Amino acid sequence: MKKRENKCYALSHHYFFNSLITIGSDYVDSFLANYRSFMGPKHLLDLFIEWYNVINYPNATADMELFLKKHKKAIQSRCIKIILHWITTHWQDFATDKVLLDKLMKFIEKTSSTSFGDGQKLNQACREQVRKKEKKEESSYLNLFQ
Repeated sequence: MKKRENKCYALSHHYFFNSLITIGSDYVDSFLANYRSFMGPKHLLDLFIEWYNVINYPNATADMELFLKKHKKAIQSRCIKIILHWITTHWQDFATDKVLLDKLMKFIEKTSSTSFGDGQKLNQACREQVRKKEKKEESSYLNLFQ
């Protein structure tokens, strides 16, 4: 990333994504609002799942492997927080793509069986979004008859 006077001029989406997970940042909202210009939602969810599973990369240095091992739970927690934010602020990505929603639901099932609380948080967020959508549609339908 090239920075000058707090402005970002060039950035690799992999660098940006990795920074979201490993460093944490205040630009999650900006990332979620703009990621579609350089990758699709399926690719983004795949990256989150990959990071959540803390996969060691084939060319990872010893330092990278140590970092991943030492910070596994923090990385997983960060992934869950960002996915939760994605679900609550950009539900339309999932609501309009059945394949993406199915992939998310499989991930939720997996996290429910292997991680205390993570799957339940994601599941609850999805249910709330579906309820909001149903309530909005019902309201729209009722307004037609008034």
